[in-house]
Amino acid sequence: GNGTDYMETIEQQAKLTEKHEMIIKQQTTPAKDLVES
Repeated sequence: GNGTDYMETIEQQAKLTEKHEMIIKQQTTPAKDLVES
């Protein structure tokens, strides 16, 4: 029903956000390392 669809959507959003945060970290960390060295 609608309840489980809603929960699945939240789960997918959470996974997307996690992936997105990892990508951002991977992109920003090297830049920081370059500035510091």
